[in-house]
Amino acid sequence: MKRSILFLMLLGSVAVTLRAQFEITPYGGWMLGGGRYEYNVESGPNYGVQLGANAGDDTKVIFFYNRMDSRLTKESALGDENLTNLATEYLQLGVMREVYNNDVVVPYGLFTMGTTIFTPKNSVYYTEWMFSVVLGGGVRFYVTEHLAFQAQARMLMPMRFGGGGFWCGTGGCSVGAGTYSAIVQGDFSGGLVFSF
Repeated sequence: MKRSILFLMLLGSVAVTLRAQFEITPYGGWMLGGGRYEYNVESGPNYGVQLGANAGDDTKVIFFYNRMDSRLTKESALGDENLTNLATEYLQLGVMREVYNNDVVVPYGLFTMGTTIFTPKNSVYYTEWMFSVVLGGGVRFYVTEHLAFQAQARMLMPMRFGGGGFWCGTGGCSVGAGTYSAIVQGDFSGGLVFSF
């Protein structure tokens, strides 16, 4: 019973937050593909949508979906070899913090975590899901209270986990994990912010 009441209180607070202000931002732009060793994801146009809800003073909780359709190539002595067409998708949840708000020009920074999905069109290769983080920033230009233009740049980093461990000794215990970025990508985009 106590858990049900706590759950209803949490759900109610989220509903109030969402009712306070919700926004949807369709966007498009250019994404830098990146590469690792002799393999490269070609750069190309990207598009997506970002949803946001107020979470307090100058802070928003955001979710975004981003997609780029391009090609996976391999460098060789004879030139680049096209391996397959490749879809790169990001599903991310995080926060956006407005740095300065003068009601017309609003710069912001963002941090998100989620997953990246690399889907090759050639059935010889397999789809790969990776944990990823995104750092970014941008600026919004408000035309009205409910409409703004947005320009942003982001660094997108899918990651691999190389190992982990748990150690105990005379001084206590410790936990560690090793990760590295499998590929570093970036994007530059513009969109329209619709606030409700």
